[in-house]
Amino acid sequence: MTTTTIRLRRSWITRAAEAVSQAWTELRRRWRERREMQDLNELDEATLRDMGMPLWLQEEARARREQRDMRIGIESLRDSAGPGRFY
Repeated sequence: MTTTTIRLRRSWITRAAEAVSQAWTELRRRWRERREMQDLNELDEATLRDMGMPLWLQEEARARREQRDMRIGIESLRDSAGPGRFY
C-alpha cells in the first residue's frame, strides 16, 4: 500500500506570487481612480453640476476657475504696466 502525502500549506513562492499579484491589482485600481479624479478636476462647475456630481466637487472647480482667472488678471496687469512698474 502506497501512502500519499497531502500538502496543507502552499509553497512560499506561490504565496509570494499571489501577494505580488494582489498588490499589483490594488496599485492599478488606485492609479485608475486617481486618473479619473484628475479628469473630473479638469471639468468646470457647470459641467459637473449637469453630471450630478457632489457640491464639494463643483465648489472645488469654481475655486480653481476663480484662481485661474485671478492669475490671468494679475499677469495681464503686469504685462500692460510695462517693466519696472511692479516689483
